[in-house]
Amino acid sequence: MTHLLTVWWDTRQVGRLRVNQHGELHFEYAAEWLADAGCPAISFSLPKREGPFKQQACRPFFAGLLPEEHQRDAVAKAVGVSRGNDFGLLTALGGDVAGALSLVPDDIPPPTHRKCRCSW
Repeated sequence: MTHLLTVWWDTRQVGRLRVNQHGELHFEYAAEWLADAGCPAISFSLPKREGPFKQQACRPFFAGLLPEEHQRDAVAKAVGVSRGNDFGLLTALGGDVAGALSLVPDDIPPPTHRKCRCSW
């Protein structure tokens, strides 16, 4: 199982989402994203800062990118993971989540498409 997903906004790396041995999520912004004043925080609940966000802060945001209720059940069944396994669902869906972000395994190159039209 992948334990690290790279988070992309269009073709720019935002940061990384990890799951530890206890199944807890952690998100950390990429240094380049933090250094660029034109790059926004991905959420009010995840303001730009150095250091990782623990599960309590990042899980609600990333879980919110996933389908809800019956659609979530159908996706979980189709990809063979528990409906409560947010990281497994994000890994399986990758670029097909709500919003402008794409989440892909670390060893996969960045997306070449644009999901939104950003000003930068």
